[in-house]
Amino acid sequence: MGIPPSSAGHSPGDTAKGEYLKGAEADQYDIDWTDIGEGGDELDLLHLADEMADPPGIMELAEVTGVEGDEPFFYYLNPRPNAKMVSPFTSVALRPRRDWRLSLKNPMEEMARKITVKGEWSGEHEGATSMGDDGQTLVFQLRKGDRFAKGEKVFVRIHPGLKAATGQSLDSINWSFRVSNSAEGYYVSQTDVDDYSPVAHEETAFDGRHAEATQVDLTRRPHYAPAATPPFYYRTVPSIFPRVRVVTPAKANKTARQDGLIFFAPRNTTSGHDFLTIMDEKGRLIYWQQLTGLRPSKSRVSTTGTTDFRVQDNGHLWYYDPLVQAWVERDKGYRIVRTRRAGHGYRPNRHTFRIRKDGTSLAAVYDLQPLVIGGKSAQVAGSIVQEIDSKGRVLFEWRSIDHPIISRTVKMALEKSAGSKANLEGIKNMLHLNSVDWDKGGNILISLRRFGLLLVDRHTGQTIWQLGHLPSFNQFTYLNDPRPFSLQHSPKLLDNGNLLLFDNSSPSLHPRYSRAVEYRLELSMGKGGRHGLRKVWEYKGPFSPFNGNAQRLSNGNTAICWGGGGGSGSSPRPVYTEVTPAGEKVLEFQLEDGWSSRAFRLQWDAVPHWPPSALFSGRASSTPYVHYSFNGATNIKKWKVLSGTIEEARKATGGRRLPNLVKVHTRRGFEHAFSLRDTIQEVIQKLPLPAESLQCFQAVPVNYKDKDLKPSKAVCVER
Repeated sequence: MGIPPSSAGHSPGDTAKGEYLKGAEADQYDIDWTDIGEGGDELDLLHLADEMADPPGIMELAEVTGVEGDEPFFYYLNPRPNAKMVSPFTSVALRPRRDWRLSLKNPMEEMARKITVKGEWSGEHEGATSMGDDGQTLVFQLRKGDRFAKGEKVFVRIHPGLKAATGQSLDSINWSFRVSNSAEGYYVSQTDVDDYSPVAHEETAFDGRHAEATQVDLTRRPHYAPAATPPFYYRTVPSIFPRVRVVTPAKANKTARQDGLIFFAPRNTTSGHDFLTIMDEKGRLIYWQQLTGLRPSKSRVSTTGTTDFRVQDNGHLWYYDPLVQAWVERDKGYRIVRTRRAGHGYRPNRHTFRIRKDGTSLAAVYDLQPLVIGGKSAQVAGSIVQEIDSKGRVLFEWRSIDHPIISRTVKMALEKSAGSKANLEGIKNMLHLNSVDWDKGGNILISLRRFGLLLVDRHTGQTIWQLGHLPSFNQFTYLNDPRPFSLQHSPKLLDNGNLLLFDNSSPSLHPRYSRAVEYRLELSMGKGGRHGLRKVWEYKGPFSPFNGNAQRLSNGNTAICWGGGGGSGSSPRPVYTEVTPAGEKVLEFQLEDGWSSRAFRLQWDAVPHWPPSALFSGRASSTPYVHYSFNGATNIKKWKVLSGTIEEARKATGGRRLPNLVKVHTRRGFEHAFSLRDTIQEVIQKLPLPAESLQCFQAVPVNYKDKDLKPSKAVCVER
């Protein structure tokens, strides 16, 4: 077999330097791989003339998966037969029919002898064949460091002789796919999948180093009665933290308090910084983490945050970290447990990620591909969804390019725009995958912002139904909703089978508003018949051009985040609204300068592995204050304040404490502070302590079991 022109001068299987960029090489491309954008430079699919025929049927696999008879043995193959633009790091996956199993004494050993994977230029590839965690999917993975050649055709052969448990014998199975010809830097090395280097040492990440040690006069406003959180006098929270105002206080016995705390990831639209945030329903801060910082390779502030900060089904916190371009897991002590990227060498899409208790995850990918349209080049972002098991094996992969309606519509829209060079500049993000989730049957619900929704059979890859904005894509009839949803986010199939989603709505519709809306799906039993969609509930709010979500709570309430609506100087917008089934607003938070992509109400109980923060503001010659907090702790009942000499403070390390108890008080907020001058005078009147015993202070949190937790470091006043 010949060597492709792009590989001239290299032996078969070699890849020219720079074909797939990674690390520092990829930084030369000024492309934000993880956030291709919500709007702006995209073609308008909603107003595209519907010139397409009815969608063809799902690709039949019987011709490549036959047995001695007519029934196919394998109902799922990946990559699909004749697939194009496949990752050079792809694995090969096969899944038999649900009611069949391979009759093998040693499945892995026998399958390894039965499967051959061969590139037309790179030759035969060795790899490991293993069974996925689901016990159904056989996965062939390339060896670490190996990959297919750019643009080559790859042939897969399952040799004859395999037997099903029923006794039927498999014929040989043969199919092929073609590797992407892209040379852009959206692939990462397979060996880099789980690397993670925290920017700061975990033990000192929240010890007050962000605080502003400046003088503050607490008499200007009643203590612990702030108009917004964090109040102006906090010193253990950075000043750029977006301020949150409680505009509708929690109504007693009407909120879903039992569902836990409120999670969101606000962006300060003035400074451009992103934060992870947990608050209680009283608006008290529980946890903050500044997410963005300096990129080591570019020495600039990252402008890409996260959209899906939440407690996942495995009970741990997950969020997307733009500095490492991976999903990060923290346990209930906020320790980093692991990171996850997408499979097959792709960089993940930051918008959505799900993980179950068994470690199986759903990841989304922007599949950036260069296409030539009308003789002009364009960068088109396709969408990929992967189900990945706990060992990193891709058990399922859905690609938009394999979907006939989607791929044809995108191609037609690009061809219509080929006459204008401006229309093909930039990255064409025409699908914008913004959410994936399982339904209770394990099928996968996919949200494409500009197309609509698909429910995909995870076992076969077939589309169960599709609900969309284009007539050729839509299989539903709206029965009682004159204003169909559009540009949606965060759809969820509820336990009762209904569909709940956040409807951003088209900006061309008037009056302008966004809403949380719930539909009942009335599915047709007849093959090819149209389904019905009946609106059963909605709650309208401010218009949100991008982001947002809706969450159904255990008491029937609905939590709504209203997404983003503008940059610096835009009017404040609700970040969390909780409403009853009757539409009564029972709680609402508002961001004064910023917005959050999503917000959730979730149960969370945590004790951080780092110590509480303590610091001074001001100087002894003016009005010094001692500030202290325990970032991330959820179970603090009260605080103890200890004092001692400088010599005693030097010894108060490794959990040791200062000897003198000078103050005990209940927890009233995230941070507490007291006037050093007033406290010293008060203590001297009550306790026979020499002045040198009041030079250093330490804060000790006490939980609801009246157990002392780890103390803060000792801080000493400057004299």
